[in-house]
Amino acid sequence: VQDVLDQYGFYPLPRWDTISEEDWKVISTISEAESFQEAAQVLNSSIEKLGQKIGVMRDGEIFPRKGQDFNYLKRYSQQLIQRYSTKKKLENIEKQLMRIWKALSEMM
Repeated sequence: VQDVLDQYGFYPLPRWDTISEEDWKVISTISEAESFQEAAQVLNSSIEKLGQKIGVMRDGEIFPRKGQDFNYLKRYSQQLIQRYSTKKKLENIEKQLMRIWKALSEMM
């Protein structure tokens, strides 16, 4: 099972409220960068400080503990952004449907 998780990235999502604005900046930067060096440069950080931040994010279960190379973290970051983007869109659709349902109910 672990091999499938590692290969396809089907890890459970971290709780939304555990991801800070700073964490999202790191996630977004890693998802777009080509290397740790580029990500650190975009974040105005050293590679060492970026590594420490990634370690803290692993401890906070935002990043999986396994998968040390950059490409793995890049793919995971891209998946995390995509999954939360989809989740947020679905929640907005649900809210709109509830408003429509309420309006229709009041008309009857």
